[in-house]
Amino acid sequence: MRTRRAQNRLPCSLTKAAANGFNDWSRIVAGLKAQWDKRMRLILAIGGVLLGVLSAGANEIKTHEGIVIHTDESQHVIEISGLAYAETDCHPFDFTGTIIKREFGVDALVVANVVIEAPNGTRDVYNLNAIPGDLPMSTTVWLYQGLQQLTTTGREAKGRAVTCGAAGRFVVLDTIR
Repeated sequence: MRTRRAQNRLPCSLTKAAANGFNDWSRIVAGLKAQWDKRMRLILAIGGVLLGVLSAGANEIKTHEGIVIHTDESQHVIEISGLAYAETDCHPFDFTGTIIKREFGVDALVVANVVIEAPNGTRDVYNLNAIPGDLPMSTTVWLYQGLQQLTTTGREAKGRAVTCGAAGRFVVLDTIR
């Protein structure tokens, strides 16, 4: 008798354990599937952006603010233009010179201004407008990295800037290459 009762209980307890385990596993699998779906959507979105950038014939990324990031065939940033998007009633001019110094913002990522020495030996501070916060993250990363690379100390730089304010004392960088 005891043997028969033990045998009867064994399948019943295994069935309950299997049922509980199956429910737990089904919840785990459902959670993993949801996470997988989110990650796949993110990967596909990033892949689409990268594919669009890589397949662009002109090798440029445009933003709605008018900032344009130009890249070469190996996807290195070679020029950023439209940085003075917020400035009005300013006077543009072209510049050439050597970057002597650069300063970063409080986050130590965004270039706040650069000092450029012209071929005649004069130095000017070129300020940068804040990067708009509503840009896509991929574009923001391109801007951060591009500005950091293009404003390296000792690098020869060419571009366009605008003078604003009373007597044009405030210089804002618009294009750098």
